[in-house]
Amino acid sequence: MIRLFLSFYLMLFLMVFTHQLIGDFASENWIRDMIVKDKTDDHIGLFYLIEQLQQNLDQQSFEKVIENYPQSSNVPIKLLENKGFYTLTNKSTFDENNILIANPFMNLAFYKLKNADAIIRVGPTKTYQPLLEISEVYERSIYYIIGVWAFMWLINLQRKLNKLNKAAIQLGDGNLATKVSEKAIDKIGSLNKSFNLMALRIKSLIIGNKDLTNAVAHELRTPLARIRFQLDLMYEETNEQLRKEYIHGVSDDIEELSELVDEILTYARLDRENTTISKSLNSLDICIKKVIKARLFDNRHKLYYDDKWCQENPALQSLNFDLKNIERAIGNLLSNAEKHAKNQIRISVEQSKNKCIIYIDDDGKGIAKKDRENVFIPFKRLDDSRTRTTGGYGLGMAIVKQIIQLHGGEVYVERAPIGGARFVIRLPID
Repeated sequence: MIRLFLSFYLMLFLMVFTHQLIGDFASENWIRDMIVKDKTDDHIGLFYLIEQLQQNLDQQSFEKVIENYPQSSNVPIKLLENKGFYTLTNKSTFDENNILIANPFMNLAFYKLKNADAIIRVGPTKTYQPLLEISEVYERSIYYIIGVWAFMWLINLQRKLNKLNKAAIQLGDGNLATKVSEKAIDKIGSLNKSFNLMALRIKSLIIGNKDLTNAVAHELRTPLARIRFQLDLMYEETNEQLRKEYIHGVSDDIEELSELVDEILTYARLDRENTTISKSLNSLDICIKKVIKARLFDNRHKLYYDDKWCQENPALQSLNFDLKNIERAIGNLLSNAEKHAKNQIRISVEQSKNKCIIYIDDDGKGIAKKDRENVFIPFKRLDDSRTRTTGGYGLGMAIVKQIIQLHGGEVYVERAPIGGARFVIRLPID
C-alpha cells in the first residue's frame, strides 16, 4: 500500500509540477510579451494625442487639461515629474515610441513626453483582458485536471481490486485453479503475483493433505486389519502356544503403527513453512560413524566406509548442521540401502568447491531414471523390489529430502558405480 501511495503521490507531483512549469514558461516567454505588445498598441493612440496637446498648448494649459481629466474613467491619467521616476521593475525600459508597459497584468503604462521633462502615467486600468482571463482559467484548471485524473485512477484501481476480489471468492469456493492476470494493465504492484503464489501454495497444501490423508488411511488399514484378524483368532484359539504367537503378532503390528505415526508426525513437522533447524558445528565423520554403529547390519551385507577424506579435506571435519536431523537423514538412506543391497553398501565423502558431497551406494537393482524423482514423494511405491515386502512406509526418503532442503542442500539419485542406486547429498559449506 505504501508503494501504491508513493506511486500515486509521485504521479500527482509530476503532473502539478509540469503544469506549473508550462504555465510559468508561457507567462514569462510568450503571454507576457503578447500582453506588452497588446498594451502598447492600446495606448499608442492616447499617447499621440497627449503629445499633440503638449506641443500645441502652453505648459500651464497642458497641466490643467491633464488635471481636469475625468476621474471616473477606467483609464486614469496622471502627469509625473521625470526626476526620481522609477517603476516596479528595474529591468523595464522605454521602447522606441517612448512607451513603457511597467506591469502588463495591472495595465500600468508610462509615456515620456518628447518636449518636456515629464512623464504621463496611464493606469492601472480595469478593462477586460481576454489573455489575462485565459491565464487565470489555466491556473485554476489544474484542480479540475487533478480531480479528473484522480477519479480515473481510482476507477482503474477499483476495477483491478474487483478482479482480485472475484478471484478470492472463487478460490474460497473451492476453485483451486483460480489465477489473476499479471499483465501490467491488470496488476496492482506485486499483489497479483503474490495472490497467484498464495493460490498455488493453497492448492498444493490442499492436494498434499488429501493425498497424505488417503495414504495414511491406506497405510493404517493393513496393520489394523491384521490386528483385528489375529485378535479374532486368539479369542477362538485354545492352543496356548498359538495364542502367544498371535499376541506377538499383535504387538508387532502395534509397533508398526507406532513407527508409522512417528514417521507421519516427523514428515508433517518438517513440511511446515515455519520449520526451523538448530545448526551448530559438528564433525561429519563422527556423525556418520555414530549412525553406522546404531544400525545392525546382517551378515550378508558388508558396509564400507573410508574415513581418509578427513585428512584429505580438513575443512569438512567441522561443518555447520543440525546433528539430530542429519543423523536421521543419513540413517534413513542407510536403512534404504540395506533393504535393497545384494552384498555391499558404500559410504564416501568429498568436497566440490563450497559443497560437501555424501555418497551412499548399494549394489541392488538400482532405480530407473523415470522413477528417481518419485523416490522422494511420500507414500509413493516403485517397482516390486521396493514395495512393502522390503519394509518402510514410503516416508523415509521424503523426510530425507525435507531435512536436506532445510539445510539449503539437495538430494538426488544416480546409478551407483557398484551397480545399484547412489543417493547423493550435497550440503553447503558455511
